Amino acid sequence: MAQSQHCFSILLIISFAAGLPFGPTGVALAFSIWSLVIVQPGLYYFVSRKGPVSMLDLWTVVLRYLPLWGAVCASSYLARMMVADLSALSQLLLGIPVGVMSGLVVGSLFAPIRHSATEVTAALRGFLSDDATPSAVHHTRGARAR
Repeated sequence: MAQSQHCFSILLIISFAAGLPFGPTGVALAFSIWSLVIVQPGLYYFVSRKGPVSMLDLWTVVLRYLPLWGAVCASSYLARMMVADLSALSQLLLGIPVGVMSGLVVGSLFAPIRHSATEVTAALRGFLSDDATPSAVHHTRGARAR
């Protein structure tokens, strides 16, 4: 595993160097592509070789959220293109709400995403409540009042 980490690190540096001629955007793009195309599949391969989690299990979870990713990226990009003549900060401040809103819409339409959001919300409510014991995090539906 140490050899694979060493190899990933060296190739990651190469991806940064490949993006340098294209400026900060090129570095970010090279890093993103590298992470999605090489690092994530490589890590999934090493993790699934030993242990109870298969590569199919890992990719199923990632692909479940693909519609959400597509909606947020596409709507944010379109919003940015509509205000391309504004400053970068203005583009960011207008693009964030558009991406969040499209994410909420798509998240409410797809049952797996909606279910995950409900679970996260319940866990956060339990964590932020006054009684943040482990039993408060779990659903208490059907429990008798004492």
